[in-house]
Amino acid sequence: MKVLLRTLVLFGLYAIVLAVLLVVPGNGNTSNVGGLLLLTPVIFGALVWGYIDGTSTTLDRHIFRWIGVGILLAVMATFLATIVSGHLGSLWRDMVAVVPLFASLVTFPAIVAGGVGTLIGRRRIRDTGR
Repeated sequence: MKVLLRTLVLFGLYAIVLAVLLVVPGNGNTSNVGGLLLLTPVIFGALVWGYIDGTSTTLDRHIFRWIGVGILLAVMATFLATIVSGHLGSLWRDMVAVVPLFASLVTFPAIVAGGVGTLIGRRRIRDTGR
């Protein structure tokens, strides 16, 4: 359930930014800058949520949770982008090419932030004696 919640919230961020980029004159989502703008809120959201998760769970659960979120989010986002582009014939090629990159761009920052959160969370527990 936690994986699904995180995936849906980050996917909502992705969809909102994609919709804004499609409305902007010049269709900014086809350029490299548009792609970075599209991914930045998702990566930042994963980073912040990963840190928060890291303070409240063990690192092994955190890693597996965010691997699941990254893969599921990457598949959903790639599917949405392919539908929006109108080139459904390239769906398989897009899945093979984009999903690993997108998943790693979400998963790795969340895992690193979770590791930092775990270290800080343990320090707080040790300092307060809980």
